[in-house]
Amino acid sequence: MPVHYLKYCLFYWLFLGISSLVMAQETVIIPDSLAKLPAYNGGRFHDVTRQLHILRDQSQQLTYPQVKQFSSKFIANNTHQQPLEHFESCWVKITLQSPITQDYFLYFPSSFDIDVFVEYPKNKVGLKKTGYHVHPSQKDVRGYRKHFVRVLLQAQQATTLYIHYKMGYRSFFNAEVLLSLYPAKVYETSGYVLNIVKLHEVFIYIWVVLMVYNGLLFLIIKERLYLIYTFYIFTWLGFSDTSFHLLSLYFTKAHLVPVWIIFVFLYCSSFVVFLQHYLKVKEHLPRFARINRLLLVFFCWVLLYGLIDFLLAYQWVPVSAFTKTLYTYLIDICFVFILISTLIPFLFFLQAVVIYRKGYKPASWYIAGSFILLFSVSGYYIINYVFTFTNNKLFVNNVFRVGQQIGFTLEMMIFSIGIGYRYNSTQKAKQKLLQNQNKLLEEQVSLHTQQLTQANYEITRQRDHLKQKNKDIMDSINYARYIQQAFLPQKTAIQALLPESFIFFKPKEVVSGDFYWFAKINRRAQLVRNKMYQGADYQRSKIQYDNSKVVIVAADCTGHGVAGALMSMVGNDALNKIVLDRGIVEADKILNLLNFNILQLIYNQEARSGVGMDVSLAVIDQTAKTIEFAGALSSLVVIQNGELRSIKGDIFPVGGIGGTARRFSKHLVDISVPTTLYLFSDGFRDQFGGEAGKKFSTKRFYKLLHSIHTEPMSRQEAILKDTMFQWMESYDQLDDMLVMGLRVG
Repeated sequence: MPVHYLKYCLFYWLFLGISSLVMAQETVIIPDSLAKLPAYNGGRFHDVTRQLHILRDQSQQLTYPQVKQFSSKFIANNTHQQPLEHFESCWVKITLQSPITQDYFLYFPSSFDIDVFVEYPKNKVGLKKTGYHVHPSQKDVRGYRKHFVRVLLQAQQATTLYIHYKMGYRSFFNAEVLLSLYPAKVYETSGYVLNIVKLHEVFIYIWVVLMVYNGLLFLIIKERLYLIYTFYIFTWLGFSDTSFHLLSLYFTKAHLVPVWIIFVFLYCSSFVVFLQHYLKVKEHLPRFARINRLLLVFFCWVLLYGLIDFLLAYQWVPVSAFTKTLYTYLIDICFVFILISTLIPFLFFLQAVVIYRKGYKPASWYIAGSFILLFSVSGYYIINYVFTFTNNKLFVNNVFRVGQQIGFTLEMMIFSIGIGYRYNSTQKAKQKLLQNQNKLLEEQVSLHTQQLTQANYEITRQRDHLKQKNKDIMDSINYARYIQQAFLPQKTAIQALLPESFIFFKPKEVVSGDFYWFAKINRRAQLVRNKMYQGADYQRSKIQYDNSKVVIVAADCTGHGVAGALMSMVGNDALNKIVLDRGIVEADKILNLLNFNILQLIYNQEARSGVGMDVSLAVIDQTAKTIEFAGALSSLVVIQNGELRSIKGDIFPVGGIGGTARRFSKHLVDISVPTTLYLFSDGFRDQFGGEAGKKFSTKRFYKLLHSIHTEPMSRQEAILKDTMFQWMESYDQLDDMLVMGLRVG
């Protein structure tokens, strides 16, 4: 390296060091005009920022004793060109001299934590604190919104201050090292300051009263919009700069900011919800309603920013070049979101205008209130966060802050009146609608009365007609019952031949589809037949009749009621012809002929297929001590020597589908020992009832028969009747019931 170049460098550093030393020893003389000022009127404090000399401390580890040793390294304040970075601190040295002895307030930016070391005579040093993370009880000066430190300056005596500016991490605050001062007594006794403080308190009282007022209205008239608006005012109380600074007199600002961020989100969201309900946006402008719902999602950036701010501010995320870069981009993005947020009230204003033009009158109150809000709230935050007024422009800031508070107060009052107007309009509309509905209802009632009178006359006429028809039908059915009872065998006739017998017969309706049939072939009946068949049919009279056989039948026809009763008459007539006319007494042949006759009737009359009957048929041979049984989908229960046996019939019915090719089988039962027989239809065992509402079932039916077979026949009939009555309880009868029991052998 050339020697002359080293000379120039040495001369430069020597000159810089001497210049720094000279500058570090300069004393700032407070002018007489400030020191002897009689009153404070909201003007600027005396700015000494340009007279400061600073020592940057990126490590944030320098202490006061160390800094005193580095006095020669202090340089002129250039933070207006190169602001402090986040997580960086600096030391400031300044020497002050006052023309008179008095206390001064040193005013510091709210973005820093400040430690002020004051050097007094005889090597005494006093430490004073204020700042963002300092609790109000630890501050040197309490009771003010600003960060003050009180310093006593003796007349014509220089006092040196070493001030530690600790930046940490803070968003949207000026990172320049600023310092201004003002006589403490003048500021403390200033009517301007006291009036500003009282004015802020008055606004808070007004907002609380409005919140309570709207809350009481909600409790009285139960209008949900009042509840929404009450919450809206409450969120403004938490969001308002006035409330924040009032609470900062009692709580650390570092603790208040996370809560404030939450209230910012709640305020923005509640305003959108209030807009939706007050203007009925969903009803008048459905597309804007969807946009407003998206705004609720957009405002979540406030919470996301608050979370990142919290993690960085408390250094839960380690400080690094990456976090500093992340913070820089974060601030830029937040500025964009803030700009967008300041434009959102204009969108709401536009919606109100469109809805008003559609004829919704309550929107006029919203237009008036939001118009004031646009120029107060939006204007205030644009000026503070976009144009970034410095903290020295106190009067301007106070003017805009008070203007914002007045604007929001007027907006709250107008909105409250608007809600009342909207409620009254709604009630009047409801009342008018109710009157119209009442009038329409009266007309409809009159019309319906005429229609009902006419309809009542017609109903009465039809009722009388139906009553007569019903009487005719019931007379016919009752007559059919008499006819059915006439062709059914008399129980006394059966019991005369078979004393040990019973018949439990319970039709579902007046007439029944179940029927029983009985016949005994005797000599007198044979003579009558021989006489009847003299002549062309004489050969039929030669049929030999077995006088010792009794035929007994239990049948269940398709359907029940009148339809079943008609079928039972057909079956009864066919059995008379087969057994009594032709003398057929073999069980299987009787069923085969009965099947042929039923099918012949169906084909001749073109009746629908499926018409038929289930039959249990027993032929008792008292001489041979045997029973022939044939069944069509029915069974015969035989109990001998205490053992129950079920003899199943064929698995097809008489009639129905299948044709005449079917042949029924015959079963022979020995009754040389005492035997109890039961013939029955399926009505008893298929009946629903009991606690579970199930069928009586075949198993339970057989068990019941076995348990009563030794009882007298009359007693067995009574037990069956009582058992079914208890089983059915509240259930309706499902089908006709028929159970025949007899004891032979």
